Amino acid sequence: MIEIFQTLDQNVTDKILALVFCEFDIDEGPKIKYQKPNDVINKQTFDSISSYIIPKVYLKNKIITITVGKYRICGFPIYLEHIKYKRNMYIFNLCFIFDKNTNTCSYEAVVKKLACDLRTLEVESEFLNNENLKQHLPKIMEQVQNNLNETGECIIQRIANLEHSAIFLKLIKNHLDPRLVQSCDVPVFVRSKSEFEIDDWDLTTQKIVSSINGFKTVSLIAKETNIESSVAKEAIQNLLYSDIIRLVPIIQYSSMFVRTSLIAKFYSNSELQSDAIKFCQFDKEREPPTFYDMFMVLNMFSHGFMVKNVIELGNPIEKNIDIKKLILFGLIQGLLRKINKYPISLSDSQRSKTESSNICFPGDYNYDKICSENGISIKKIEDQLDEDPNVVICIK
Repeated sequence: MIEIFQTLDQNVTDKILALVFCEFDIDEGPKIKYQKPNDVINKQTFDSISSYIIPKVYLKNKIITITVGKYRICGFPIYLEHIKYKRNMYIFNLCFIFDKNTNTCSYEAVVKKLACDLRTLEVESEFLNNENLKQHLPKIMEQVQNNLNETGECIIQRIANLEHSAIFLKLIKNHLDPRLVQSCDVPVFVRSKSEFEIDDWDLTTQKIVSSINGFKTVSLIAKETNIESSVAKEAIQNLLYSDIIRLVPIIQYSSMFVRTSLIAKFYSNSELQSDAIKFCQFDKEREPPTFYDMFMVLNMFSHGFMVKNVIELGNPIEKNIDIKKLILFGLIQGLLRKINKYPISLSDSQRSKTESSNICFPGDYNYDKICSENGISIKKIEDQLDEDPNVVICIK
């Protein structure tokens, strides 16, 4: 089983830079009561955005996210009405501070949950209007920031020695629905098997996992495991959603790949270089390949160069480089991308089929997909297309 761990293009959760507790003072108006660390948001900056931190009543109990300077601020303003408060109203907002480029969507549930927990503490114990109790808040803010940044969750029990008081926060990563799995896709593991329990999965998924090696297509995996194609695709879709696998295009000697701009980062990332050397070594009994040799071979991939051309010119075996693993590593890390060929029929009536076959060419199917769905080789497709003047090839 091939496992490639992402070190260059990881989806690492952006860190919380600070927490700021704000409230409305009858005499001073909106003000910062506490912030951890101190002085992240100065008074001038706060004054310019205070109407969003302590907003009008129609924005209460809503997530409000604003960007100011180099920061993105996310809060959930709370309004509490009671005759015990001055003017019968107490307003507060515990804001999370991030870098301005952070996508804060995954934090919104935590921001809301913490605000609601503080509201409950205030309603039940006057936690925010009793100075003896309120002095514990900065320590809570610091713990929330540290724990969420380190582990993605925070548990604080018996707050300020109050019975039945607790805060439970857990950061849930937002998932975008992955693209649909196709027969020509190749699943490859990006997480170690030790990180998940295979025995807990259904038998179909267990069979598929045992067949994944980083080079077999979905259609081949379905055939080898004797699983219906649609069922295999659904199981692989679930693995994809769980960030256990990544889908890459099939690697063949006639395939074309080009390097991307991330190749420059690869040159300066020593950790990634070390991973590449270990993963791409062809013969474990020989000296491992050098980064220089691998980098030179990767830079040979360009428009018009097929894998077989790179092998002929770069001689990777002599350098102890497994060319297929090097390409696979490049695809996973975003160092390479595949150039695909799309046959397009120019005949309106035959927008789909050549004169010598029943294969469809609607223009949005590349060679890999056509071969996989029809069970034929690329050579057979090219031989058929050479005989049909009504079909052109789009390369992109």
